[in-house]
Amino acid sequence: MSTHELEEAPAFEALSYTWGQKIEHRIGCDAVEDVVESNDVRRGGRYVSIHESLWLALQRLRHETEERVLWIDAICISQTNNDERNDQVLLMRKLFHKAESVIIWLGEESHDSSAAFDLISRIVAAAANEQSCSPVDAKTVIRAQDLRGLGLPEHFNLAWEALDSLFWRPWFSRVWVIQEVTVARGASVLCGPNHCQWSHLTATAKYIEDHSLTAISRVDPQRAIKFADLGQRFREGPPHLLLQLLSQSRDSYSTDDRDKIFALLGIAGDAEYDLLKPNYKKPLVDVYSTLTKHLIKRDRSLDVLSPVEERQFRLKRDRKLDKGIQGLEGHELPMDSQIPSWVPDWEVHRPSSPFILHPAFAGMKAAGSTQASCTFSPDGLTMLARGNAFDQVAYVGDSFLEAVPAPRSLFPESGIVNVPLRTRVGQTALDFLAEQRGRQWEKMARDLKTYPTGEDILDAYIKTLVAGDAFFLSLPRERLRAYYTAWRKYWRIAGVNDPNFIHSAYERNTQEEIALAAQFLQSQLKAAYGRRFFTTSKKFMGLAQSGVRIGHAVVVLHGGKTPYLLQRAGNRGYRFVGECYVHGKMNGEALTERIPEQEFAIW
Repeated sequence: MSTHELEEAPAFEALSYTWGQKIEHRIGCDAVEDVVESNDVRRGGRYVSIHESLWLALQRLRHETEERVLWIDAICISQTNNDERNDQVLLMRKLFHKAESVIIWLGEESHDSSAAFDLISRIVAAAANEQSCSPVDAKTVIRAQDLRGLGLPEHFNLAWEALDSLFWRPWFSRVWVIQEVTVARGASVLCGPNHCQWSHLTATAKYIEDHSLTAISRVDPQRAIKFADLGQRFREGPPHLLLQLLSQSRDSYSTDDRDKIFALLGIAGDAEYDLLKPNYKKPLVDVYSTLTKHLIKRDRSLDVLSPVEERQFRLKRDRKLDKGIQGLEGHELPMDSQIPSWVPDWEVHRPSSPFILHPAFAGMKAAGSTQASCTFSPDGLTMLARGNAFDQVAYVGDSFLEAVPAPRSLFPESGIVNVPLRTRVGQTALDFLAEQRGRQWEKMARDLKTYPTGEDILDAYIKTLVAGDAFFLSLPRERLRAYYTAWRKYWRIAGVNDPNFIHSAYERNTQEEIALAAQFLQSQLKAAYGRRFFTTSKKFMGLAQSGVRIGHAVVVLHGGKTPYLLQRAGNRGYRFVGECYVHGKMNGEALTERIPEQEFAIW
């Protein structure tokens, strides 16, 4: 091992991998005196302790006759020295960009890994052939009977399952790898003896999605597609904002929860290192709350509150539950690490995506042109925000958590639909629940009889299902209902437990019906997936996080694009529940009512 200034370092490769199980191995080192002595595991003089995953990777990477220069975090960064970690984290972007190549280690091969890599090669060849000589639209749905002619295995071939398993390797769920592969000048994938170019793996994922092969092969390529999209935007611009990156990476894991922020600073276009500099000496609650307060003050906006979700969706469960925050269904945080309710806990994987992430909802301005002017208590745990409490939740429907496969080729290239395809397990039961939920939601709407805005109840309900998507708001009634009717028909066909669902839908609907249904479905998934339908005491209807409960206050806060739900918490004030959509209250209407403005203490 040797140390170098980054700008003067010899050509090297960087390893991107997951640490895995804590089964330690020891490797011998030369020139140990050149290594910083702050790393305790290196003080012995001759050995470095490493985890099982890295040990296996080194066995595969070692050349028999040639020297190979590698940068590896577990060896090059002292994980027990916070000062060193703070400094090295700031260099990660430069380091992985400077590397000659980034090697992505997915782990040792399994019984079907070779089949997965063979399928990648075949799909890349099919895609290349399509681009060079095929007149077929690059987004055309591929049917099961088309596969053989494209040089691909039948949809029931186990190679598809092998590819799905590859996409679900632990590497794809690690937050640090987002930056590592995004900034790489070139990257290759290694899984045991199998290998391919990273660009081939992401091209495979895109091909599967673009041609709706998810409907017949049951391959879920979303994780790989996320990496591909982030890399493309990083190279071509505009740069991602930190809040966008944080929201899109919530399903990624980190050994240290603080890394959910630190790992993304290097690729965020608006990261301000003076204020957000990585500091592993700061408690988790300080790291998360500092970021939240910084974004509120800098932007004079409450956009950062939109990603808040109830703690039951936390990726990692803390064992210290006995003195945790009450009322969170057994998944509380311990008192010594409590995160205020208004601070997004980035370790929570919310099933829905914040409204602020979608261009379709860019017109939301529930608080009009007001700006956030929040203040905070001396301990930083209570936020004081001004606004109006204009309504209260009266009835709450069931959550929308079923997934419906849809033809990607019919969807516009915008927004994010965070619908895990793997929820199709036990589809028959989910079909029943989906039908029951749909009837429940519509009955709740019809029970209102009339709507406060003067709109027809069904029209208001349809617009609520898509959270006021600007496109659907602009349609005349007949056209709006045509979309809704086509969507309902499409949804009923989705209830058939058929792996060829999309192709069955094509056979049972006209091309126009499919186009209408698919466009409405995309908007409805962005708006309602992972949310509940609710109605209020004043007969409004809306969509909210799964944590919405009867009695929650519906408020508008200065600087907020959406209304928010608050839960009264005794004399201390309120707990923040989350953002919501309230049809008829998304354009500043609540601020014009004769309701006294007040200051909400939210802790």
